[in-house]
Amino acid sequence: MQKGLITFQWSELPKEAIFLAHIFPVFCLIAIFPISKLLHGPGIFFAPTLNQVDDARKKRHISNWAMQKEKNTKIDLEHNQDKGS
Repeated sequence: MQKGLITFQWSELPKEAIFLAHIFPVFCLIAIFPISKLLHGPGIFFAPTLNQVDDARKKRHISNWAMQKEKNTKIDLEHNQDKGS
């Protein structure tokens, strides 16, 4: 007759320290694994890209602070090309 978890016929755990040091973290992971994976599901509703529009090729999206920085900065393309060569 078989003993084990499948048939619900329990037997005592071995007393070896190495085995007990291994099986305790395994039992903890078995208990935590389903909960931790289920908690990843609601994360999709808190994703920052969920509410973003998908028109990056149609319109340039730039924040207010970056726009102010661009207005105050002069870009001289001819002068920058001379430095590179």
